[in-house]
Amino acid sequence: MSNDLIGTIEAWSRDHPAVFICGHNRSGTTRLHAVFQCSPQFVRSDGRVCESALLRNLGEIDNWRSNEELQNFLNVPAIEACHFDTALGLTRDWPEEWRIPFLARAYFYSAVEHLGITRLAEKTPGHELHASLLKHCFPRARFVYLVRHPVDVVASIRGVLGRQTERGVDPELLRWWQMSAIDFTRRWRRSVAAGHLMHEALPGEVMSVRYERFIEEPETVARQIFGFVGAAFDPAFLQSDLHAANWADWEPHLKEPIGDTGAHWSDHLGAADVEAIQSELGDLMAAINYEPYPV
Repeated sequence: MSNDLIGTIEAWSRDHPAVFICGHNRSGTTRLHAVFQCSPQFVRSDGRVCESALLRNLGEIDNWRSNEELQNFLNVPAIEACHFDTALGLTRDWPEEWRIPFLARAYFYSAVEHLGITRLAEKTPGHELHASLLKHCFPRARFVYLVRHPVDVVASIRGVLGRQTERGVDPELLRWWQMSAIDFTRRWRRSVAAGHLMHEALPGEVMSVRYERFIEEPETVARQIFGFVGAAFDPAFLQSDLHAANWADWEPHLKEPIGDTGAHWSDHLGAADVEAIQSELGDLMAAINYEPYPV
């Protein structure tokens, strides 16, 4: 049984055309993933749109049921065993350089089996930093990298922080969202650099998408993305009522049709922050054709 499962997982991951949607947080990864979840080829049986956060939680992988992000993605009831539990047990004595790639394969295989997924489309902001490992695990994978004007990303982050604070969420759970503008610039620079490296290392296997173009021309861009990953596209995938069950209550505007929400950076940011962001990132913004906003 153990050798059968190992062989099954290895063969599946070798042939499976997974899609990985990545980019910095608040760059449109959830919106795009929701479109994929409206396709019968990619839909999860539980209808949820959530990220695995697998590669940032590798240190807790043996206790995955106690990790909220890992548990939420697999969505396996506590009383049920799954293939991933078996894989963990089978590999405890493996060298880490073998074990980690296999467990990444096993984790996604378990999701596909448990959630009735025909083809995996996974989104986790930051997975662009781990593209080489994901490609090693899934040789036929395709990557979609979203990028957004950095000022708008920070404004969106601050918007989430404000909404969550109003809901009374424990401030300790919001520490990531409290990052300073300068801390953000380091993260955004690293993400964009990783996106560039993906294109260099995986020619023809990465598609970069500007968030601004996606919300301006959602059908055109979504059709191009689906064509890139080799999947059939139906404009019905963009209907907001299909997305409604997938959105968290604290993101109500995401239940609306994809488009410009009318939000402006000044709703959440002051001029000093905008100036700091654009000063720190001016070279990179120019390199990828983002104009600075007038302040």
